[in-house]
Formats: sequence, C-alpha cells, structure tokens
Amino acid sequence: MKKVSLLFSMIALMGFSAMAQQPNQQQIREKKSQATITTTGHALQMPKPDGLLVTDTFGNLIDCDTVFYIWQFATNDWLSGHNSYIDSAKAERYQGIPGDQIDGLWVFFGDATYTNSNTQKCHLRVWDDNGIGNTPGTKLGTVDRTHKSIADDIAAGNLTTVYFGTPITMPAGGNFYAGVELDYKLKNGLPVWDSTRSVTLVNSEIVDIDGNGQSCGDTTYNTAWEKWSDGTWHSYVYSYGLGTRNPVFPIVSTNTGCTITINPSAATICKGKQVSLTASGAATYSWAPSTGLNCVTCATVSAKPNATTTYTVTGDGGACSATVKVTVNTVPGAGVQMGTCSGGAVLLTRTGSPATGVSFQWYKNNAVIAGATNNTYSATVTAQYKVKVTNNTTGCTKTSPNVSVTINCKTTDAISGFEASVYPNPFTKSMSVNFATGSTETATVALLDFSGKMIREFRNVDVSSPLEINENLSAGVYFVRVVQGGNEKMLKVVKSE
Repeated sequence: MKKVSLLFSMIALMGFSAMAQQPNQQQIREKKSQATITTTGHALQMPKPDGLLVTDTFGNLIDCDTVFYIWQFATNDWLSGHNSYIDSAKAERYQGIPGDQIDGLWVFFGDATYTNSNTQKCHLRVWDDNGIGNTPGTKLGTVDRTHKSIADDIAAGNLTTVYFGTPITMPAGGNFYAGVELDYKLKNGLPVWDSTRSVTLVNSEIVDIDGNGQSCGDTTYNTAWEKWSDGTWHSYVYSYGLGTRNPVFPIVSTNTGCTITINPSAATICKGKQVSLTASGAATYSWAPSTGLNCVTCATVSAKPNATTTYTVTGDGGACSATVKVTVNTVPGAGVQMGTCSGGAVLLTRTGSPATGVSFQWYKNNAVIAGATNNTYSATVTAQYKVKVTNNTTGCTKTSPNVSVTINCKTTDAISGFEASVYPNPFTKSMSVNFATGSTETATVALLDFSGKMIREFRNVDVSSPLEINENLSAGVYFVRVVQGGNEKMLKVVKSE
C-alpha cells in the first residue's frame, strides 16, 4: 500500500477543493454537441454521439467509494501507476445487470504529460472478475488514448470519453472492473518511471454526492485494485483523511427487448440420435447444461443427450431465457444367438429386451429376407445374417451386428418325394424346371452342355415355384442338374431349331 505524507494530503485538499463537484457538473463536448453529466439516485445520464440517452445505474457510485487514491503535487507527481511505485494499472469493481452492455467509459483526468504525441498512450479498459481472488482478469475491451489527446481534453474542460467498437456484453454474474492501464519506459529491461509520459487520475475529496450530508472514506476492501510492478493485483482503501469519488464511470445501455423462442419448443429423439435446436430473439446466446451439445454459444445447436434433458438458453448475458425439453427414448436390444447346424439349417434367435411390443426384420447379406419377421429365423444358406428390432410405440430401432452362418451339416439322406422335371422338352426358346419335393430347402440348378461343361448356375432357387431358363442356345442336347439337400437329379433336354 502506498504511503502518502500528511503534508501531501493537506496540499491536495487545498489544491483540489475547487474541482470537488466537477464529476457531476462538468460540461463536455462531443461532435459539436454539449451535454451535462448529472446524478440522480446514483445514476449517471448522458447522450452518446448518436443522440441515444444512456444511463449508468451502479449502486456503488456513492460518497464512500474509493477508486484511485493518487495525488498531484507540484514537481513531484503521485500519479496513476507512473510513479516511484511503478504501479501499472488501477481498476474499480462494478456490479452491473446481466443483459446490459458496456458501451464505453468516462474518465476524469487531472493531468497528462507527453513528449511524443503519437506513441505515448494509456489503455482504458474493462476486465471481468475472474482473476485470482476475483481480481481483474480477462480483458473484455480496450480503447487506447494518447496522452496528448487526454491533455487536450483537460485543457478543454472535458471528460475523456471513449466508446468500444463493439459494446461489451455484461458478464453473466454482472461483476466487472473498469480502469486505466499504462505502459512503462524500460531501462535495461526493467520498467522505470518517466515523468514525461504520465497521466493523473484525479479524485474529488469529501463530496456529498447524493445530498444526504454524508462524508466518509472507503473502508471496504476488494473494490479498488492496483497492479504492482510484479504484475499482481492488490486492493486498497480510503486513507489519510480524504473522502474520494470515482473518476471512472462506465457507460451502460440496458437491453429490454430480449425475448427468446426455441424451435422446436420440445423434441423427442431415440438414444444415440440428435436434434437441431434454434434460438432466436437475442443477439448472443448461452446454452446450459453443455451435456450433449456441440456448441454452447451458437444460436443453432445440435443436441445429443444420453438421457432426457431440459436445456436453458440465456440471451444477451442474462436479459432473457427460454427452456426446451429433449426427451430421449431408449432403443430395444438387438442381438443374435446362433444355434448349432442341424438338418441343413441353423436357428437364429433375437436376444435383448423388451420381449413384447417390438417387431422384427431379418436380413441376409444386408438384403431384406421377405417374410422373415419373427423373433427367430432358420438359416439354410451360408451367409451374413442380422436382425432389426423396432419398438412399436416409439419407433426407435436397433440393428444387430452381422453374424456369419456356415451351413456345414447338409443331410445326405434323400428327401422324401423329391422329383424334378423340365417342360417343354424339346424346347425352342425357354424351358421351366418344375420341382416336386417335401422340403422347402432351396435348390441349386445348373445348365450343362453335352460335354458336361457348365453354362450357367442358379443358386438358392425357391422350389415352391418353377424356375424359367431362357438362354441363347444353339440347337442340340443339354443337361439340367437339380440339387436339393442330399438329392440330385440330372435331366436331359433338347434345344430344337
């Protein structure tokens, strides 16, 4: 904490008593327009350059609040940062309203010294309060002003006024810091104070702001902070008999037109699926919880929660909000249990729950098996099989992994009543192979020439209906071989002119 002698305090009292009320009465000029800063119930009102009236309503703009405890004294200046203590920044904590925006700052400077009108600058800044111990943390916005321009403001009797290019959205908790940070001249790599490149932030002393007759000092820590030469922040309070007044005033606009709607207003998905949610009605958005979301600050998000979740989207830093419930339905279990090969077939059984209220569809080599809609299927052909299970109420589906089925237990016993024939014979263009069998097992039919060389083979032939063979054949003698299970039939056919 700085040590200031009582002599300095007394001189400061005499030197600044005339300007004690200036933060409330100062006439300022912006773009050839003249306005007056006034206080009403701890509120500051002032028109922006575009004519919009903005109001600063911070509860801590009161008599007993210390922002910067610094003094100007003849040839030895106690300045904001640029002094023998090499403090680089001063900041005051403010409590704002979520949803508002910080447009800029008014700063009351009492002195500015410079030798280079272009390069010597100070940084007017806003920080959030996420630093260690809620000290100034992340910089939310900065506007640089040259020391010369500040000196010009002082000479003209103006407050130094800056606006951020993009208004700063009020932090979610409403707490932020506003203040000034300065650059030091370096000597051998170390910062040193240079009286030719410094500015002074002036405090008013013992000012009765609200007319309640109160004059006092700030005895509360963690409101005013200064950054030391080692880069760490330290709080300080009123001392040495002077009541002080904030020389930095945030310019704040209130957003009252924020109403959020979400499309869709409610959603139902199956577990593992996602839904697109779109918020509208605000400038910025924040979604919570983040579980299952691909983005928490986007207007449109993809939601893929594992369980039913109610999401809240907040607009413009807390000015408005809306909720949407995403209901997540479970998917049915889908597994396949494979039995042993017996009688030329393998029995496949769906596993999983629920056992009722679901429907089934079996696939062979990823193709639908017509009519295979039971919870079991008898596979008679070597292939890849899977089953798709659908919840009849929710429509949620689950498809099992493929299982490899090998039919290696074909029976060698003759099938009772097996018979095959070809009609017409002789034939001129096409012929039909007819089956008469007591088994539903599929058959293999091969067309051979007179020497026994295969011309074409038909696999997995359904024996419940004739198989038509229509090949471009020359006149002559051919053979048709029919195989079903352990049965085989060789038929001689004649192709006529």
